[in-house]
Amino acid sequence: MKKIKVVVSGELEVPDDWNVVEHADGFSVLKIKDVYCDFNLMCMTTRSNDSGITWEEDDDITEMVMEHLETMSCEVEEVSNVI
Repeated sequence: MKKIKVVVSGELEVPDDWNVVEHADGFSVLKIKDVYCDFNLMCMTTRSNDSGITWEEDDDITEMVMEHLETMSCEVEEVSNVI
């Protein structure tokens, strides 16, 4: 076996009523109305090596990958207000 590291990062421009809050479980999440949103890993797959193809969610592959996941962390923070 070998280890690989996957780093997922993103920035979102969101409505002012969406907020980054501390969840009772002790980590920051995005709060959208009355829903707390944490981010997780979802594998997108294709069987083609051609450009311009459509990538799809694959629950079986995601489950297989998640079985090998030792640790995962996600940091959610407010960067700045958009004018």
